[in-house]
Amino acid sequence: MTRRIIVTTALCYSNGPLHLGHILEQTQADIWVRYLKQKGHQCIFLSGEDAHGTPIMVAAKKQGLDVENYIASIAESHLSDIKGFQINYDYYHSTHSDENKELCEDIFDRIQPHIEKRTIEQFFDVHEKMFLPDRFIKGTCPKCGAKEQYGDSCEVCGAFYQPTQLIDPHSTLTNTTPEIRKTDHLFFKLSELQPFICKWLEESNIQDAAKNKLSEWTSETLHDWDITRDAPYFGFLIPGYKDKYFYVWMDAPIGYIAALKAYCSTRDELNIEDLWWENTQSEIYHFVGKDIMYFHGVFWPAVLKAANIQTPTSLFTHGFLTINKEKMSKSKGTFISAAKYLETYPSDALRYYFASKLNDQIQDIDINWEDFAQKVNSDIVGKIVNIGSRCSKIIINHFDGNIKSNFEDSLPENKDLLIALEELITQVDDAYHQRKFSIVVKLISTFADHTNQFIADHAPWKLVKENQMDRAHSLCSMGLFAFAQIIALLYPVTPTLAKNTFSYLGLPITWRVAFPDYFSISSFPRLFERIDADAIS
Repeated sequence: MTRRIIVTTALCYSNGPLHLGHILEQTQADIWVRYLKQKGHQCIFLSGEDAHGTPIMVAAKKQGLDVENYIASIAESHLSDIKGFQINYDYYHSTHSDENKELCEDIFDRIQPHIEKRTIEQFFDVHEKMFLPDRFIKGTCPKCGAKEQYGDSCEVCGAFYQPTQLIDPHSTLTNTTPEIRKTDHLFFKLSELQPFICKWLEESNIQDAAKNKLSEWTSETLHDWDITRDAPYFGFLIPGYKDKYFYVWMDAPIGYIAALKAYCSTRDELNIEDLWWENTQSEIYHFVGKDIMYFHGVFWPAVLKAANIQTPTSLFTHGFLTINKEKMSKSKGTFISAAKYLETYPSDALRYYFASKLNDQIQDIDINWEDFAQKVNSDIVGKIVNIGSRCSKIIINHFDGNIKSNFEDSLPENKDLLIALEELITQVDDAYHQRKFSIVVKLISTFADHTNQFIADHAPWKLVKENQMDRAHSLCSMGLFAFAQIIALLYPVTPTLAKNTFSYLGLPITWRVAFPDYFSISSFPRLFERIDADAIS
């Protein structure tokens, strides 16, 4: 049965280059989407630029740029990196768009029964003449005592709090102690939606670790959510309120629907009201990092419920990316931008390495560059591509490049390999479905070992010398078929390798490979270069 699925990744914040942590999430989602499409499901893959907020306004000012020109240049660099890693979004949009503005205003109107105006105290930087957003205040966590924590949450203990609860606060803009001033803000009464959130969490298919963490938060009374920011601010003005803007975490997730709406405008057969609005039945999945799980697992479903719009089916949460067991850091040389990686290495190599570590858990993923080189060289070059190289060479040199017809049934040993291949397809299908990509890689690597052993055991090069040509022809044709099927199964992980392989074979990439009755090949190309471990260091 064909499924209708919408998949999103977290929007890329428009204040700097993408790093490999961004690529981890995008790769994880892209692998799953490619698999779903390969299986024939209707799947729409969306993301875009998270283009609002004070940090963007400040960054543009520092560079002497108009903020709209600034976010446009950032978006261009992000898209270049995304394409470089073969992340195949159906539509990549921006929160700074007409679609998002209209949707924000519409949803704001819909949730009015849950909106309340309150006078609050907020930090004000006298030198910059502005109220400070959470990320421009640092101090000591009021819960665990960790120093240099941001104004909304603690990265050490995971606590959420009001900025004015910070101990010894200071402005990150001027390094001065901010004043506390009063201002009127609008609050979304999240507490009124708490019973729904608890029910949604219970019924949704979220990973156990993520569900447990979200349940910790919902076990206590949820704090109502401040959805307002004061001028100066880069974002959308709230209709009817002077100098009040939608907070970035109000308009950013709405950007997912805006991206879908923009995509629908390019496709006559699609309509937003049929895909993600009131009473729709799409499957909606958000891939997110564990640092933004609260926004997507509590605040966002509550807003959608209040607006009478379909809530997400599930979240897929991943851990952070570390380099040699350390957080990415420019000072330690472990911060690696997506563009920097692509200067030297192919995207498929990192996609494969990420896949070898990705599963349905939320633990952190570590890159060890020596392990990276060893894994990629051993699996892709030494095992998988080696199958195609060995078999094609004999077929070209001794059989004019022609694949033997009916090779599947010509030898008992070929039938045995086909049975094993069928088992592999079933197991890989199940692992992809569950997003257990490390199992996909392990299954395929193990089968590649088995296929290489199959070739070694039957030694077609010896059969040629012994003039057992028909037997050698059948074995090599079977080996090449197994190679093609392995590459097809790896297509979601290594799309460039798959495209180059099937371009060489002159066949379409399909989940199940079929060789035509009369079929020939030419000289085997260099499909994948070995990774130079020395160059990494």
